[in-house]
Amino acid sequence: MLIRHFKGTTKCLAGLLLLALIYAFYAETSRVQEQRKSALVDSSINKRGSFKLLIIILSRTSDVARREAIRNTWLSKNHNGVKHLFIIGTSGASAELRKHLTSETKTHQDLLLLSELQDSYDTLTEKVLQSFSRVYRDYKFEYLLKCDDDSLVLVDKLLTELEKWENRGTGKELYWGFFNGKAQVKQSGPWKETDWIFCDYYLPYALGGGYVLSRRLVQFIAENSKILKFYHFLQILQIRRYFSRTLACPIVKH
Repeated sequence: MLIRHFKGTTKCLAGLLLLALIYAFYAETSRVQEQRKSALVDSSINKRGSFKLLIIILSRTSDVARREAIRNTWLSKNHNGVKHLFIIGTSGASAELRKHLTSETKTHQDLLLLSELQDSYDTLTEKVLQSFSRVYRDYKFEYLLKCDDDSLVLVDKLLTELEKWENRGTGKELYWGFFNGKAQVKQSGPWKETDWIFCDYYLPYALGGGYVLSRRLVQFIAENSKILKFYHFLQILQIRRYFSRTLACPIVKH
């Protein structure tokens, strides 16, 4: 009986050892794959350049006049270290609009097209989330400004304020905008929340007309995009864990 028990124990240990070896092999393979993927991303980033500020402007396929107006006004001056992109969802777009977008891309090289997203009010949060993931993967930047195509940005003042922020030497992450802490959670109607558990009001958040995030906050959103929680009212995307400091934002007019 003792010998049989010993043999059984040996088989168990051998099985555990085999599982450990399989796990170690899988972990090493995954690590190598991640390194290769990271190298490809770094290569892509290096080709596109590095920017102090990346501006993403939410637009729609048909808002051609707005994009031209922005290019001819507050984006008409070339700012060192600044890159802008118009974010457009193209799913469901007509052949005529797709043709125009192709022509516009060749002319201006400033469109980021989300082929799997159809532009609508209901998909605004998803649009922001996808654009954060794309730009974090493809561009190297220190700060990101998200705004809409009906916003006016004082880029010079924004860059000056960012420089002041850096000169303070706090080392904190930046979430900067015009914050609203008075949005009440809806208990009925089309925007009713069924699983909000915190309090009667949403957590303070920067209004969508324009806000700035430091790169690590964009990274946090991009890397956790599959598990972040969506809420109905105002299509708010709540980030439950980050380190930030909030400021008033007089440099974006909506």
